[in-house]
Amino acid sequence: MASTLRKFIQHNFSSKQNFRFGRNKRKSENKKDRSMAEKSKSDGKKQGHYEGSIGDFLAHTWSVERELGQGTFGKVYLCKNVESGLNCAIKVVRNIPRYTAAAKIEISILKNLTRKNHAGYYPIVQLFHDFSFNGHVCLVFPVHGISTYDYMKSIGYKPYKFNTIKSFCSQLLSALQFLHANKCTHTDIKPENVLFKSERPFAESIPGDPKSRRLLTTEIIVVDFGSAVFETDHHSKTVSTRHYRAPEIIFGQKWGTKIDIWSLGCMLFEYYTGDTMFDTHEDLEHLAIMERYIGAPTTSIMQKSSSFYQYNERGYSLKIDWESESGKKARKGRKPLHADHNALFDLIERMLTYDPKIRPDAHTCLNHFLFYQGRFSLK
Repeated sequence: MASTLRKFIQHNFSSKQNFRFGRNKRKSENKKDRSMAEKSKSDGKKQGHYEGSIGDFLAHTWSVERELGQGTFGKVYLCKNVESGLNCAIKVVRNIPRYTAAAKIEISILKNLTRKNHAGYYPIVQLFHDFSFNGHVCLVFPVHGISTYDYMKSIGYKPYKFNTIKSFCSQLLSALQFLHANKCTHTDIKPENVLFKSERPFAESIPGDPKSRRLLTTEIIVVDFGSAVFETDHHSKTVSTRHYRAPEIIFGQKWGTKIDIWSLGCMLFEYYTGDTMFDTHEDLEHLAIMERYIGAPTTSIMQKSSSFYQYNERGYSLKIDWESESGKKARKGRKPLHADHNALFDLIERMLTYDPKIRPDAHTCLNHFLFYQGRFSLK
């Protein structure tokens, strides 16, 4: 019997259609982020940010070359070691107690993982060094390229090519297999936290025109372990960025390494379509969109999640008004995977299994038949 997702694909879409859904909100969020970033620059010191300028020195050793980016944690700078000439990316954490404490936990996790992955076999970012400077915790990393999200954004949210996605998927599963074998859950797997390994992974047929870019390599690195936890660590009730959040987190249930697998399934959809799979910021709407794609959860799951499901003469159903704005949004046609690549959406379906006990682990996913269909290429 065809699954809900497959039926939805076959009934609503053909392989030649090129619909665009789901990006408007994310684009507006990016504008908001940019305005917030600009505001942060104006009063950065008040917010605990280090305000570096080109030519400044960190701990008398690192010369600031340029700013690479910033987030809620602080800023990342391209710096050169004045003794060796080595270029590194230095994450300068905001001088605020909660960020300082989180950075120290991240350092502990990264040191543990780097020690076990010293040869760099697994695509996990490696921590070179850490130090403190004027009250800021600083983490020193190799210099890598832009994120897989920023690349997609730069070319107008065009999807990645199938074999590129296949390569990404294999590498990400390898990274997750390593993390999970070491009892570590990343908790924030998303395109923004996956960087190209090469500092310049693309070429431009028209110099200076991002939309003319083409990839030269598919090698990637998983970064940002600021929210990662080991099995014995405290597990916060709410983790993961909303769009990639597993259902067990929404239900308020116990969660573990399998939340990373769910997040990866959402990412693969986004890589393939250029659209966010679960474009929402509200729990009921999120669950309603899940039903649209993969069907309702099992009765046993709904029974344990009475905050979201109700029982009536037809059985359990989601507590949502389908005529409300959220209900109508969830009912709208969306762009699922094309049937052209059955193996890929079969793997995604398995990753997007409600029950984490049934959801496959990274090792099982790596043995999926998707990876036995030809060699990787950039086509």
